[in-house]
Amino acid sequence: MHTAYITHPECLKHDMGSWHPESPLRLRAIDDRLHAAQLFDYLLHREAPLVHRSQLLRAHDAAYIDSIEAASPYEGFHALDPDTGMNPHSLDAAYHAAGGAVMAVDLVMRGEVANAFVACRPPGHHATRSRAMGFCIFNNVAVAAAHALEAHGLERVTIVDFDVHHGNGTEDIFRNDPRAMLCSTFQHPFYPFCGADTASGHIVNVPLPAGTTGSAYRAAFSAQIMPRLKPSGRRCCFSPPDSTPTARTTWASSAWWKRIMSGSPSRRWAWLRTTPKDASSRCWKAATTSAPWDAARRRTSRPWRVYEALRRPDQPRPPSFRPLNQYFRVSPFCLEKYIARSSMSVSERFCTWPAIMGFLRLPDR
Repeated sequence: MHTAYITHPECLKHDMGSWHPESPLRLRAIDDRLHAAQLFDYLLHREAPLVHRSQLLRAHDAAYIDSIEAASPYEGFHALDPDTGMNPHSLDAAYHAAGGAVMAVDLVMRGEVANAFVACRPPGHHATRSRAMGFCIFNNVAVAAAHALEAHGLERVTIVDFDVHHGNGTEDIFRNDPRAMLCSTFQHPFYPFCGADTASGHIVNVPLPAGTTGSAYRAAFSAQIMPRLKPSGRRCCFSPPDSTPTARTTWASSAWWKRIMSGSPSRRWAWLRTTPKDASSRCWKAATTSAPWDAARRRTSRPWRVYEALRRPDQPRPPSFRPLNQYFRVSPFCLEKYIARSSMSVSERFCTWPAIMGFLRLPDR
């Protein structure tokens, strides 16, 4: 399944001037990075629609929406607060930003994509139920989460907010709604100077001092947020579709999974080939290490041959598959050259390439 990439040209027109840090260059930088990593053409591109007023009303007061519409200027700029402004295109850009978040939820819930990235602006997590602030007009992620709860009937959703600033607007909107859990990491003390003392069963705020290292951030995230994301009952807070074994807390004992694992290596490889997944996932590890697939058979499999062909002489040979970017760094272009040089048949090349894209993680550049 694809990853959806949702954006809209109108979002580039929300421009507060070259002095303003929230700039159209943010979206252009994302596009440039995707092109440089040769990922742009692998995404499912969609244009963000306009959000419906009924969808905005799940997260914002009607009077606030009316005030934003009335504040939209015909020319020049209008300041909503010292940081947040509007030009003649800002209202449409904000509608498309919120609509893109709603579209992402719909695409994932309908099973059309595995996940989605919404490259829209203005941003949203500072916008409260009745106030614009911190460059944010409508709270896009809150609108999307409320849409998932109300339109798709989910029992609960989780919002993971990682930013140097606390998502105070999202906290304000879901403060009294335990169906939505907010997990927020942010620098403290820093704008908007709140969130560190929040006490709530469904809001997990992790304030961090300036200069926190990556390892310290990971430790804090693992200790304070990950335990809250563990399954509660049958479903996890992040619930993939029931057609995948990871959707169930008892996936390893399910009849469907047992049929896959008890079958021949060719059947197991066919499942891996048609279901992209991370090489570090439980499914991949089980499918490449469980009996009766012994080490000798693993080392003659197609993914192992790809690994062996690209492994540097000074790299150790792992006893079984692990996240492959621990052992080598490779781009899709290098893999394409390997497949073209190999002795694989045409049909093997066509079935191997999607599988390679499924389990290889691209390197950090």
